[in-house]
Amino acid sequence: SKRELGPGEEGVLTVGFDAGSREGPSQETVKVYFDDLTEPAFLEVTAEVRPLFSFTPELLLLKPGESVRVRMQSLKGTPFQITNIQSPVREVAFSVRDHDSPETVEIEVTLLAPLPSPPPPSEAWSIRVQTDADQIPPLSFYIAPAKER
Repeated sequence: SKRELGPGEEGVLTVGFDAGSREGPSQETVKVYFDDLTEPAFLEVTAEVRPLFSFTPELLLLKPGESVRVRMQSLKGTPFQITNIQSPVREVAFSVRDHDSPETVEIEVTLLAPLPSPPPPSEAWSIRVQTDADQIPPLSFYIAPAKER
């Protein structure tokens, strides 16, 4: 692509950004420099960042000995596999279960022992899930101790 345009020439400016783990409305500022201006022009680029995966439920409240299945689903209908699950606590066990649909995987989560409280200000532990989907950063669902009634 041409980086400089002469007087009267036209061009297309393509802008991209790494959304990372952001979701929802996002806004970025792009600086464009011109030879005949002393200050750059600022372009505001807005986007609606939609998630590629969902977790149901996203927050687990478990007591020791309880198990819950978390459904992880591709929102674009793309088949995937889980390659790694990382937990900051050892009191949790995971078992990945295939689903009838290749766009969905179930993770059975079992709380083996009382869950320690997460460090403030967090109220839940983040469980990170890595998939084989290209260029997708690890995704998270959350687990917290269930309150005694």
